[in-house]
Amino acid sequence: MIAVVGAGSNLGSRFALLRSAARRLDGLGVRVERIARFVATPALVLPGAPPGPDFVNTAFRVSWSGAPEALLDRLLRVERELGRVREERWGARTLDLDILWAERPFRSRRLVVPHPALELRSFALAPLLDVAPELEHRYRRFLRHPPPRAKPGPLDAKLRPPLAPIRRITTHEAADVASALEALGETPGALLSLDDPSSVSASNSKVRFVRFA
Repeated sequence: MIAVVGAGSNLGSRFALLRSAARRLDGLGVRVERIARFVATPALVLPGAPPGPDFVNTAFRVSWSGAPEALLDRLLRVERELGRVREERWGARTLDLDILWAERPFRSRRLVVPHPALELRSFALAPLLDVAPELEHRYRRFLRHPPPRAKPGPLDAKLRPPLAPIRRITTHEAADVASALEALGETPGALLSLDDPSSVSASNSKVRFVRFA
């Protein structure tokens, strides 16, 4: 079965996390044939919530010999191994993996393929068409505003994804980004958020981060 997996990250070393996800999927028997160009889009947030860090999105064209739900299980496993914590809908995340499309449609209680919201999401459509140009006739008309190419930020160079599967995740706070990065230099992890300096005083500003073990 040929499928396209959408991948996104807006925490920590986003580019490295996405590349690491492709390597881990390949190691689990999900053959990654092609990786789309990376694009950048603002994070989707709930109404009234503060804006989150920008997402870097891509897509993997994969070949898979098993059932669609078995592929989903491997995506969820890689998400967990790379630090995904499901605390809130549309919250910031180290990694988000979804089956966007497959050569055979599929529907169950757990999974619907093609992805039900695919036609509404330019950040998913642009990478999809990058690795599956044969779908241009079906989806190109929905891509009215292609997202721009993603550029690495300072945290992309400073933070690294974990090398081994994660057994435990702990949340911490630091006084500033430098202190958080110093702590993360000793134990792999990711920055979760930086308080908006316009809404809090410098003395009360905190940086949240998670450590993986």
